[in-house]
Amino acid sequence: MIAAAALAFALAALQPGQPPAVPGTLNGAVLEDTPPEEITRRLFGDMSRIMYPVYPRGQRSSGSRGVMALHFYTRPYGAGLSGICQTDLVIVMFETAPGYLRRDDPPVQPARIAMYDNIYFVGDLARAREGEVDHEPSCSNIDPRTVPHINASRSGEVTDAVQDFADLLDGARGGRAGVALDCQNLQGEPIDDRSCVALLARYRPERIHLIQNVPGCGRAATDSGCYRIETSLDRPETPYDDSTERLEIVFEAPRSDAGPTDPSRVRVRPAPPDPDLEG
Repeated sequence: MIAAAALAFALAALQPGQPPAVPGTLNGAVLEDTPPEEITRRLFGDMSRIMYPVYPRGQRSSGSRGVMALHFYTRPYGAGLSGICQTDLVIVMFETAPGYLRRDDPPVQPARIAMYDNIYFVGDLARAREGEVDHEPSCSNIDPRTVPHINASRSGEVTDAVQDFADLLDGARGGRAGVALDCQNLQGEPIDDRSCVALLARYRPERIHLIQNVPGCGRAATDSGCYRIETSLDRPETPYDDSTERLEIVFEAPRSDAGPTDPSRVRVRPAPPDPDLEG
């Protein structure tokens, strides 16, 4: 989801009034030899103070096509609910500078920019479990590259999922989940409740990577019924790296016209393959 207003603001950093770099001076070789912070300053000027480069070495250019895009996170901000922070992903896309179309690793210049505002993370777990309507003050002090990111459509989903997952893990660490379980292990084999509880106890509520609606099975943290999360034991170094021992957990709740209710059953499965990580 592209945030139009924020996109326009970010675009201002690339306008002719304050050129971010002399066209044709940026290519793969320059990126390899230049600190990311310096590249960020060239591209964004004063805005570089709130931008965090996240592109890894070795993925900055594409051979003869040259530099195609660079990714950055913005300084985090409160998402409107206690303990929950938000950061935006900014992607700067490049085009080959005029006169260099047939050259390997050609000089490039910024062509356009995109911005995505569906990235959240837990800034303070205890406060996130309270679920108060409040901007989390600690967010702006957190480097968004050092925390697990949660892809979700709104902050309320994040709070509900973190609370449900934390409650489930608390029960698992105490030896019982407190809710009906339907589990498979990481190899996709059915396991009993005791084995499922032992598996769940290894995970942490901050390490949710994805929250999605699963329509058609009652009401839960999302408005369409069940919802699913994906979690793992480690944090990917970038949004595009795989992570280990990934689980899909579906929280079900009985249908109710009164509003969201506590989950009535939890399904645990190995997470499906991420198509972006295959091939």
